This record gives sequence, structure tokens and C-alpha cells, in this order.
Amino acid sequence: QHWQQPLIASRISLTAFDPGVPFRQGGVPAPSSHFSLSANLVQPMPNGWLPLIVPAAPLACAGLLLLAALHDIMARTVPNWVAVVVALGGLGTRIVDGHLLGSLLAAVAVFAITAFCWRRGWLGGADVKLIAAATLAVPQGQFGAFIVAMSFSGSILAILYLVGGRIARAVRRDAAMPRPTNLLARAIRAELWRLRRGGPLPYACAIAAGFTFVLF
Repeated sequence: QHWQQPLIASRISLTAFDPGVPFRQGGVPAPSSHFSLSANLVQPMPNGWLPLIVPAAPLACAGLLLLAALHDIMARTVPNWVAVVVALGGLGTRIVDGHLLGSLLAAVAVFAITAFCWRRGWLGGADVKLIAAATLAVPQGQFGAFIVAMSFSGSILAILYLVGGRIARAVRRDAAMPRPTNLLARAIRAELWRLRRGGPLPYACAIAAGFTFVLF
């Protein structure tokens, strides 16, 4: 209420000194629509910085999911803090845009389905948590597109690893080859070892790809 008082006072003073405004009975000038519009234009924006969360938080979550994908490729693990931060970012965004209930219901449903896949041995536990967290951060109305894009990316990833495993097993290894020293060469060596033995997929890559798809 206090910040509105100067605007009202400026409107009255500006109208009183406008020679083109007709006077009512009693000498009170009629309100000027021109000055009322000007006063309304200078009102401060409500909620301050809160509207910036809606476009900024999904971008930050996409960056965290890409980090999780790289970690999954290197070590076949996803840090728990990534899923926690993504979930918190999604919750904050949904609170601001007013779609918290729908996102929570979607995340619970996705968690239940992916937990069943985990019990069957089709997904890792870290993937289950990361998918549920990403569902909270997905923009409203994009849940179906996220699931489809993630599933499609996972299918492409599985095909690549099946073909890559066949190629890696067909290529003869040189036992005398020295161990690599740099990080990239070591990661490639470890990935070839996983391909030859049919290791698990880095499914965080599919999660990050599906999330990035619905954003852009």
C-alpha cells in the first residue's frame, strides 16, 4: 500500500495543473486518462525476481543432467546429489508457475513404473531416481514428450552398444599395448572393456537427451 501512495499523489497533482482538463462541480478537476495511464506504466513489477526461475531452472537442470551423463559414461554411476538438486529445481519451478500438483502426480507415476523396471533388472537404481527428478523439472505439458524422447534415445543407445560390442569383440587386442595415461584414453579403454563384456548402458545419456529435446 505504501508504494502506491506516491503514484496516486503524482496523478492528482499532474491532473490539477493540466489546463485542458474540464472542471466538475465544486472546482474539482476531472481525472485525466492520459496521466492515469502514465502512472500505471511506472508501477513496479510484482514478485521481483521470481518469474526468472521458470526459464532459468530448466536450463540449470539440463546442465546437471549432462553432467550426470558424463559421469555415467566414465564410471557407470550417477551421484545422488544430482538427482536431489534436479528435483529441488523442478519443485521450485512448479511452485512458481502454479503446476506443482500435476508435476508431483506425474513424478510419482513415473517413479512407480521405473521402480518396477528396476526390480526386473531393466534399469539401475540411480536411473530411477534421476528419471523421477527430471520429470519434476520438465515443463508443464511436456511429460509425454519427455518419456517418448527418453525412450527413443535409450533405444538408439542400446543399438549402438550392441553393434559396438560386436565390433569390440571382433577386434583383436594387443596385450603388449601400454596402459594409457590421460583421462580420455583411459575412459575409451574402460568403455571397450565394458563393450566386450556386455556391460550396462549409461542410461543417464538417454535421460539427458530426452530432457534436452523437450526444452529445445
